[in-house]
Amino acid sequence: MHITQTGPATAESQANADSRRVIQAIETITPRIRKKKGAGGKQELSHREFDDVAASFDYSSAVGRLADLTREQSELETRVRTIETETRRLEPWAGFDYSPAEMYGMGTVTVTFGWFPVEEDFLAAREALEGGPGAVEMIGRSGDEVRALVAALPGAADRVSRILGKNRFEVVDLRNVKGRPRNVLAGLARAAARDQPASPSVKNHDSDPPRQPEPGTFKIKY
Repeated sequence: MHITQTGPATAESQANADSRRVIQAIETITPRIRKKKGAGGKQELSHREFDDVAASFDYSSAVGRLADLTREQSELETRVRTIETETRRLEPWAGFDYSPAEMYGMGTVTVTFGWFPVEEDFLAAREALEGGPGAVEMIGRSGDEVRALVAALPGAADRVSRILGKNRFEVVDLRNVKGRPRNVLAGLARAAARDQPASPSVKNHDSDPPRQPEPGTFKIKY
C-alpha cells in the first residue's frame, strides 16, 4: 500500500525536498573529492542544536552551488576527454614539419593525409604513382602502419584515389591542424596541465625533436 500526499506542499515537505536535492548533489560530488587524512572525526550535537543548524541552513543556495559544481566538473571532464582524443589523433604526425592546414591550401596539387596498414602497401602505391598522376611521401610509422602524405596532380584525384584504395590506404582529415603537429601537441599538453595537472594520458611534446620526412620520395613530374 502506498500513501501519497495530494494536498498543497507544506513548508516541511518543501524542506524535505530541498534536503533530498542537497543529498543527491553531495552523493554526485563526493566520489570525486579526495578525502584528507585525519578528517574522519565526528561532532556530537544535541537535538536542539541539530534543529537549530537544520533550521538555519540555506538549502536553496547549497543546492544551486552544488549544481554549479556538478556542471563545472562535467564540463572539465569533457574538455579533458577532448584533449586526450585529439592528442592520440595527432601523435602519429608529430614528425611532420609543416602545417597540414597550409598543405591542404596548395593550389598546384590535391593533398591527402592517411596511413597504410603495412609498408608493402605503401611501396606498392608509391610505385604505381611514380612518374604518373601523383606521389606519396612517408611521414612516419606507428608499429606496422606507415603514415603518409599523398599529392595528386590537377584532374588526377580520382585516379590517385583508386590506386590508394587498392593498397588499403585510410584517409585522415587534418584540415583543422593549423601549425606543426608537434607545436599543436605542445599546446594540448599545456591545456591538459591547466585542466588536469596530474593527467598521465597527455604527453608533453615541447622537448620532442622534430622528425623529418624521408628524403627522395616526394617528386612530382609535370
